[in-house]
Amino acid sequence: MRTGRSAWALLGVAGAVQLVLIADTTMISVAMPSVQRDLQVSDLSRQWVISAYTLALAGLILLGGRLVDRFGRRTVIVAGALGFAASILVVGTAREVGVLIAGRAAEGVFAAVLTPANLSVLARAFTDPRDRARAFGLFGAIVTSGGGFGLVVGGALIEFASWRWWVCVSTPIAIVAVVVAWRQLPREPVDRSVRLDLRSAALSIGGLVALVWALATGASGNWWSEQVMGAFAVSMALLAAFVVRQWGKSQPLLPLAMLRDRHRLSAYVSEAGAGFGLLGMFFLLSYQFQQVLGFSALMTGLAFIPLLAVDAAVAIQYTHRLLRRRGLSVTLGCGFALLAVGILLLSRITPSSSYWGLILPAEAIVGCGAALIGPTAMSTATADVGAQESGIASAFFSTCQMVGTSIGVAVLNTIGASSGPQGYARASVWSTAVLGCVGFVAVVLPMSARHRAPR
Repeated sequence: MRTGRSAWALLGVAGAVQLVLIADTTMISVAMPSVQRDLQVSDLSRQWVISAYTLALAGLILLGGRLVDRFGRRTVIVAGALGFAASILVVGTAREVGVLIAGRAAEGVFAAVLTPANLSVLARAFTDPRDRARAFGLFGAIVTSGGGFGLVVGGALIEFASWRWWVCVSTPIAIVAVVVAWRQLPREPVDRSVRLDLRSAALSIGGLVALVWALATGASGNWWSEQVMGAFAVSMALLAAFVVRQWGKSQPLLPLAMLRDRHRLSAYVSEAGAGFGLLGMFFLLSYQFQQVLGFSALMTGLAFIPLLAVDAAVAIQYTHRLLRRRGLSVTLGCGFALLAVGILLLSRITPSSSYWGLILPAEAIVGCGAALIGPTAMSTATADVGAQESGIASAFFSTCQMVGTSIGVAVLNTIGASSGPQGYARASVWSTAVLGCVGFVAVVLPMSARHRAPR
């Protein structure tokens, strides 16, 4: 049966909402120098403007999937979009850094609800195989373009108005999502058989916050202080308690059996590593463009576009071919090697560096590496899972990306801020070293498992 017009309207709204969620992260990266000046944010505190969002999203997205199952898509999307719009208003009107960080954390909470709800809407709206493939292809393209949208629009707003005007871009989209969801989605009864494990969610997010704080503080040279050691101990205890709770639950937030597949485990490790190395350095590179090379905010946003364009082109044309012909280990190994080489080249940026001679070639290399890792890891992470676990597999993939990003931003920012003029170069070397280690693990894991045909 062919898909009706209402389904395509839902695709447009779900895609627009997801675009805003993705763009919100890249926009704040370009805006951070302006935000730091306006609110007098210290160099060591600025990472929490990013990490507050990514940690909340990482810690709660699994619970968000359960909320969709329990309360239905319409209720969750309406509540989530209204909450996200309110959070953006808090961020846009913040006069103190504490309020800004709290607003960013609230954005992450509602993004953790909206992300699985959007995927659920598409999964149920498109049942015809041909239309379903087309819909998910369009949705993927929208998500991919979200990073560039945030960079360019955010840069333009800072250039010609203020970073606070981001409210005027994202809030209307959230309001339209509320109206369309309320009119087009059916009312669904509350499914009380779906249990909400709030304790597991609290354990996971508490453990992640303690871990990121310990790593960020330790990276400034205080690894053996009582505060850092205590935070590490608290983090390990909370995360261990989270894992123990999953074993004894009939409806766990994270079915641990999924991690027994070493191909899937390699995919999760890869995405966390890419989040650390790529998105962590993305944050610092925005500062390098604006403070070292003297780029405007708009030029900074445009300077990243070739990286995203190469990423999209290679992902569409070549990644699936390499994966099919050479397998998971070779594809991920090539991706991590290219990513490490590109980031190491970017560490050589000086005030006299040429964009065309150094930055553009390095961005092209980074884009190729990211294109080989991201789609490969996503395809592997969601392959061969049952219908009831497909949502959890996708959600945990996003969790790994956000955890890696949070740790990368915190650690690399601290290294960069505490190392003087050579801070960016030193952070790049650390990023390259971590990518090498993670890449080695990602390559070895599939080799030690039984053969599985690549997808």
